[in-house]
Amino acid sequence: MKEQDQVRQASVKLVVATSEEEILTSILPHFAAVIGGRAAAILDADGRIFARHEVSPEMERELFAGAAQYELRMEMAFGTLIVWATPYTPLFGRDEIHLLNGMGALTALALERTQLFALERQARRSLEKANAGLESATAELEQEVAERRRAEGELIESQMQLAEAQELTLLGSWTWDIENDRFVWSDQMYRIYGVDPGRFEATFDSFIELVHPEDREIVRGVVDLVSLGEDSF
Repeated sequence: MKEQDQVRQASVKLVVATSEEEILTSILPHFAAVIGGRAAAILDADGRIFARHEVSPEMERELFAGAAQYELRMEMAFGTLIVWATPYTPLFGRDEIHLLNGMGALTALALERTQLFALERQARRSLEKANAGLESATAELEQEVAERRRAEGELIESQMQLAEAQELTLLGSWTWDIENDRFVWSDQMYRIYGVDPGRFEATFDSFIELVHPEDREIVRGVVDLVSLGEDSF
């Protein structure tokens, strides 16, 4: 299904995104595409647009004037999703709403992940600074250890939620050590491809063998583009 393809493409972007802006900018086109919309935006708690895709000044003025003719308005964990329709937008129903909710859950987890990584980087910088003054570092170190434990606990919880979301949306996630050609797959990835984690050696070549022969060149082309740092979606 085209909508499922949008979810898969969105999940790839969420895995590689490293900032809140990158996450929201990359996910909005897929929110719109799931229901055949022409534009999309995320509103903050005050009703201001803080992420947009193809939203014109006129559409923005109509939105704030309460005259916008949008097709969908959904509350997400990270804000309010607005999607504008086109004259050709098809009817959509429960399945599309389910996909949007799944994408929203994955987006919220990706945003949480970036916040946790930022917290960890901040903790490391603070520890390096504390080394310059050992006497005052003791109190800071205790605080940082507590923050790190909390961050690790939240990260574990986030990973558990991600695994649950992946199981619900039939999606998996992975990381790839290109230099050593080693993949780290989520449990859902093994279930999707029907392989035994204890016997399957996750490398690029072994992954390609699992892809349909007609799709292998397409997958290789996408991987080449991503490796060059280009946005291919």
